[in-house]
Order: sequence, then structure tokens, then C-alpha cells
Amino acid sequence: MKTCRIPVNEIRLWGRFYLAGSIKGRNHRDISRRMGRRTGAGGKGRGSVIKAETIEISGLKVHFYRKNIKNMYIRLQEDGSVVLSVPAGMPEKTAIDFFKFREQWIRKNQMRTGMEPGKPVRRYAPGEKYRLFGELYTIDIKPAGRYGCKIDRDRKEICISVPPHKTAIDTDKYMNQVSRKELRIVLEEAVEKWEGITGVRCSGWSVSSMTSRWGLCVTPAGTLRFSARLAQQPVDAIEYVVLHELAHITYPDHSRNFWNYVYSYMPEAPQIKKEMRMIIDYLPPSE
Repeated sequence: MKTCRIPVNEIRLWGRFYLAGSIKGRNHRDISRRMGRRTGAGGKGRGSVIKAETIEISGLKVHFYRKNIKNMYIRLQEDGSVVLSVPAGMPEKTAIDFFKFREQWIRKNQMRTGMEPGKPVRRYAPGEKYRLFGELYTIDIKPAGRYGCKIDRDRKEICISVPPHKTAIDTDKYMNQVSRKELRIVLEEAVEKWEGITGVRCSGWSVSSMTSRWGLCVTPAGTLRFSARLAQQPVDAIEYVVLHELAHITYPDHSRNFWNYVYSYMPEAPQIKKEMRMIIDYLPPSE
């Protein structure tokens, strides 16, 4: 399991942080003695779990563990949830305050690794929903000697041929290739369309695994880069991103002139941007 962890030198700052924060009138040694140097109940060994529960902090799912440890640790799970391990005797409010202090770090690393809070891991089971260009398709799985994919756009079904012994991770990699191929077809048409309308031409474009943005214009070269996640979005949203990045060739920043330029060609852009944020790329099978 891939995890992210705060470096040790950062973890050990918690005592100093609370001297300047909610715990006043105590020195660092006293805080360490009261919160971080207790032995667990029953004489359990270092690192053993005393209590485990799941809580929610700032909208994030947090697996909260009290252990026989000296310092606090924050780790990110593959599903984007967070593990917070604290010394057995630490007050819950202290742990939560520290978590909020590190919230920006947590969300930044979730974005960097493509993780989302509480996002389920796709199983590629029959009945799951797969979003392609804003439409929800029902997944059907068929055993086969090699990978294959048939998209029925009328019935909104995707039949995936899966070889034996292949895992959901393997199938996900294959489907990422399929969606990228489909996205390139749509992007090719969209780029050609908006180059013709605006008279602005890029020097080239590509699809990448960006998770922090939908598109990128590299100036002054004039090359465009699009996120593979655009395959989830409706075609009008993809066209908006293409227009947005083409506009950056003329206006490198997000000035008023830039937005006036974009809105002059696409007045509905603000509504499209709002709808793009609502897209969820995974839905489990119906129960």
C-alpha cells in the first residue's frame, strides 16, 4: 500500500506547536511527559494500538489510533482516507488541532497523488458505472484470452474482456488506455474546431496524467497539455478547456482581458466550469 508520511523532523514539531497554541503555561518537557511518554494499559509494547475509531475532521475521513508511541503520525491511504496515530494519553482536541494545522499538507498530497478523500477503489465488477464524456455506462465483464473493450453508446454499456488472473488494478490501467484513446479523438476535433474559430494555433498538444488541473498552456512555445481525466467530462466541457488553453497563447495570465476573450466565444463557460466540479468518476454497482 502506497502511503505518505510527514518527515520525522516535522512530526517532532508538535510539542513546540502547542506551546504557542492551545496549551499554555507548560514547558516542552512537561507536555512530552504528560502526552507522549506514557506506557499503554496492560503494559503493551511500543507501537501497539490502545484504541481505534473512525472520525471526520474538516470533511476528511480519519482513522484515529491511540498507540504506545511518542509522536504523532499522519499517513494517507490508497483510498484517500487518512490515518492519524497519536500517543495514548494525548487529548483528542490536541490531536484534532494538530491535524487541522497539517490539513493543507494532507490535501496537497492527496491532489499530487490523485487520491480523493473517501474515494472507493474501482473493482470493475458487473454493474459498476463508468463515466465517459459525461455519460454513465454500465460495466459488463467477459472472460477472455486478452483485453478488449466494446462501447455500446446506444445502450450505454461497456463490455470489457478480461484475461484470467488479471487484477482490478490491471484492468484499470487498460481502461485508462482506452479512455485516453477516445479522448484524443475528441480533443483532435475540438482543437481543430477552436483553432479555426479563434484563428489561434497551438504548436502541438498532448494528453498527460495531470490531476491538479484540466489543461496547461506552455508559453511561449504554445504547446497544450490536457489531463486524461477530461475523458470523464462532457464534450462541451472539453471544448471549454481547449478554448481556455488556446486563449493563454494570447493572454498568458487570467486577467480581465483573458476572461473577456474566453466569454466572448463561450458565454456559458462559467456554468460549464461549475458543472465540471460536480463530476464523480466512480459509482459502485447498484445494490
